[in-house]
Amino acid sequence: MKFLADLAHKRRWIVVAVWLFAMVGIGGAAQSAGTAFSSSFELPDTESSRVQEILSQQFPAQRGDSTQVVIESQGQLTSAENQATIERMLAKVASSPIVESIDSPFDPRFAALSKDQRIGFATVHFNDSAQELPKEEINKVVDIAKSFENSDLKINLSGAVIKLANSAPSVKTSEMVAVLAAFLVLLYTFGSLVATMVPIIVAVFALAVGSAMVGLASNSIMMADFAPILASLVGLGVGIDYALFIVTRFRRAIHEGKTVHESIRIALTTSGRSVLFAGIIVCISMLGLFTIGLSFLSGVGVAAAISVTISMIASLTLLPALLSIIGKNIDRLKIPFKKLHSEEEGGKGWKKWADKIQAHPVRWAVSSTLVLLFICVPVTQIRLGASDSGNDAVGTTTRQAYDTLAKGFGPGFNGPITMLADFSNQNSVEAAQIAVEMIKSQPEVATVLPAIPTQDGKYQLITVYPKSSPQSEETSDFITELREEVIPAIQRETGVTFQVGGIVAVFKDFGDVLTSKLLNFILTVVILSMLLLMVLFRSILIPI
Repeated sequence: MKFLADLAHKRRWIVVAVWLFAMVGIGGAAQSAGTAFSSSFELPDTESSRVQEILSQQFPAQRGDSTQVVIESQGQLTSAENQATIERMLAKVASSPIVESIDSPFDPRFAALSKDQRIGFATVHFNDSAQELPKEEINKVVDIAKSFENSDLKINLSGAVIKLANSAPSVKTSEMVAVLAAFLVLLYTFGSLVATMVPIIVAVFALAVGSAMVGLASNSIMMADFAPILASLVGLGVGIDYALFIVTRFRRAIHEGKTVHESIRIALTTSGRSVLFAGIIVCISMLGLFTIGLSFLSGVGVAAAISVTISMIASLTLLPALLSIIGKNIDRLKIPFKKLHSEEEGGKGWKKWADKIQAHPVRWAVSSTLVLLFICVPVTQIRLGASDSGNDAVGTTTRQAYDTLAKGFGPGFNGPITMLADFSNQNSVEAAQIAVEMIKSQPEVATVLPAIPTQDGKYQLITVYPKSSPQSEETSDFITELREEVIPAIQRETGVTFQVGGIVAVFKDFGDVLTSKLLNFILTVVILSMLLLMVLFRSILIPI
């Protein structure tokens, strides 16, 4: 660390120039190469993924994801005027290049009209998964459907496809909010504008270089499309945090009368050393996502690790160079009524707090442990998965569609369950009827649509609407019950085998995969971090 401190002090302008060149050069390279972030969502070796694979081969009309166009009328949807308007709307939607087929609400096979005929829905089948569909085309479908609204008809669209097209976060907006919040906190902490701006400048440099490198890496590693914003915010957070440590130690040394060079040495050999090891541990934590075994999450870990690494390097090179340039002007542009430093490091308040704890260590250790255990209690009830549109903002088309479907048919119609029947060993009509009746007899089932067979009769597709909402624990338990109890009973009775798929099953399988890998993930990160801390502290007890 002394070498880095001396280098940054003596070659400060060269260090700043190198970072400027890196920001411009790597940024330009990233812009030329472009990015290849992916929105694909693959769950290998799960039942829902196997169902999706068979559907894409055996049921071309079902190979993509779907959405529901939910229609509500003050009168009846079956009136001549309303039916004509709805059919024109569906014909226009069907002309979209991403639409494979549409199930009409007026087709009795789909049970898509409420009892009073005031609410109905058409199921639009797309020709690809939600992640692969062009967002602009999805929004065109929404605009087409909404354009047919009138004083008597309300039209909204539900489903994961519509949510994904409108849920992309703004990276720039998030970064600006984070920088502003950090600025206010640092201004209060340091009490001077110059000291506040140094960590912000270093973090912005690191953010620019890190984001460009993440973009370049996306061309060779599969990265989810939410990886850039996660990497940016993690990198920005740790970058400002690390700079805060070093600047605080530098200012303390300056206040004690040390020279600028000595202060930089002290800052880097103390706080700088901590920053180095802290950055490595955070990278280990991020790369621990590889233990989950999902490629799109592994890419997220790589992106975050790149961002943290660049922030750490900037804190150990660019920051001391800037401090060397600013020198004893670090406290310039002081804010009124704010004391810049105290005689005792950290201030008298923190010293009193530390003394109080040291006077009764056992009492504080036990009480704080009990508080932490109490805070951890909700973890025992955690269910991993995905939320449904019932949590969307009020007024959005997906939320209105969700509420309308729940009002007309029940919450389960917002998340149909796909059951794929394999008739390879049983082709009798009677077996198929028995299987469907056994599914219908389950108390959690609201409606079962007629089976759709393949031309060769090998497979049949059965859509099941549960009584409970997609994200509810009852629906998750019902899928488990189908797989572990109902399907084996059907197979014993008829010889027909079933697999459960659909978007609700996909999210359940995703949650199950995460749950099964969580312990491995935590243990890997903890063990590797402990080994690194043993090197840092040259101790076994302190890391524990």
